[in-house]
Amino acid sequence: MDVTTDVLEYCRSIRRHLHRFPELGFKEEKTCEYILAKLDDLGIEGKRVAGTGVYVVIDSGRPGPVLAFRADIDALPIQEESDVPYTSTVPGVMHACGHDGHTAILLGLASMLQRHRDSLKGKIMLLFQPAEENPPGGARPIIESGILEGVESIFGLHIVPLMPLGIVGIRPGPMMSALSEFTVKISGAGGHASLPHLCVDPIVTGAQLVCTLQTVVSRRVDPVEPALLTVGRFSAGTVSSTIPGSAELSGCIHCHSEMVLSSMESDLRQMAEGVCGSVGASVSIDLKRQYPVLVNDERLTSLIEETAGQLLGSGNVARVSPVMACEDFAYYGRICPSVFFILGGGNPEKGFVYQNHNPRFDFDEEAMPLGIQIFLGAMERMWEK
Repeated sequence: MDVTTDVLEYCRSIRRHLHRFPELGFKEEKTCEYILAKLDDLGIEGKRVAGTGVYVVIDSGRPGPVLAFRADIDALPIQEESDVPYTSTVPGVMHACGHDGHTAILLGLASMLQRHRDSLKGKIMLLFQPAEENPPGGARPIIESGILEGVESIFGLHIVPLMPLGIVGIRPGPMMSALSEFTVKISGAGGHASLPHLCVDPIVTGAQLVCTLQTVVSRRVDPVEPALLTVGRFSAGTVSSTIPGSAELSGCIHCHSEMVLSSMESDLRQMAEGVCGSVGASVSIDLKRQYPVLVNDERLTSLIEETAGQLLGSGNVARVSPVMACEDFAYYGRICPSVFFILGGGNPEKGFVYQNHNPRFDFDEEAMPLGIQIFLGAMERMWEK
């Protein structure tokens, strides 16, 4: 099944519509209705799941595996700064991570499957998932709905402009990191800035803790283990002449091992209690596990490498280093073999150079038919096994 030129135009129109009308996680009502309408136009009956998600099962009526292909559909709370005809019309919300392209790819795949329905085998599920950007994400409620029972393998992809168009990145085993988010509340004793000796300063204590936490990765984690600890927010005080009574900081831990994650959480707790206790401040620590490690099945990884290599040339399929970002696609790997790959969407000549989550994010839409073709090729190889 070869993707024809008109499929690119079909995907482009879908992607640009979705880009103009982005919606945040679990609020994708118009996006959901649009997907359902597009499926209906193809003669495919879609069903809602997990609130604003959509899924469809195409049953060939012939023997074969049960395969699932997933796209995420939510946008981000970012004000778009791009000057393109399809720029976001929703203030403070944009598709800054390519989910509009992922959705267009899956609808393009649906159109191809309808064209070649007589040659399909087994069952094929297309899954349009909400709220990938909202930890703990939309994958869990989809799994809890039970619709994935019987699925033998699930496939996903992510468009990344920092990787050039025509390149695919993948690795077997741990591919993307686990995520744990933390909030540390420090309670001291406030007072006038001229009387610091009568106070327990939570700002100084918090600043010391931020610096101390940098040693978790540099001195407590094996150097060969991918790991990150980031403090992304530090809030305290309201006026310059007063030492506040409390401070709060929050951040995240990323790593590729559940064992390392547990160890880092323990280190964080120990250090926070130690630093605060040493100056007489009290502390409360909230740790929330969000996404597990995304682990690619080795057999499916080889299958994607073979498929993409045949399409793009083996030199254009790269075994990437562990990715420190996280993805709730990881949850699907806990119920069946799964594989997730990076699809290059960068093109400096066209200005597609900004990374995901940047307010000027965009990608070369020529990547979309490549994503469809890789999915189709993987599907056909699964039929042969």
